Amino acid sequence: MALNFVITNVGKAAIAQAGTLGPVVLSTIQIGNAGYTPSPTQTALQAPIKSLVPAGFSNPSSDTIHFTVSDETIDTYTCQEIGIITSTGILFAVYSQASPIV
Repeated sequence: MALNFVITNVGKAAIAQAGTLGPVVLSTIQIGNAGYTPSPTQTALQAPIKSLVPAGFSNPSSDTIHFTVSDETIDTYTCQEIGIITSTGILFAVYSQASPIV
């Protein structure tokens, strides 16, 4: 299932500054349990639950990134929002939907 993320304004600003500050490194996937329509003005998830470090990723085309994330804890939760966080803590992109994702 493809999830079409909204790149946030702060994520776009990080890209614009990459020439002077260095590359934008996507380092963490944050999950939450609020379902809503994502906005480019967001700077955080609405109801974050936990952060996970990707186990792997690929870049099959210039406009697509695949992340592999797993939670091997015994925690139970409903995920309705996902944030891609940079190594500097910026919410780079966000996805959310009304029904549970997982």
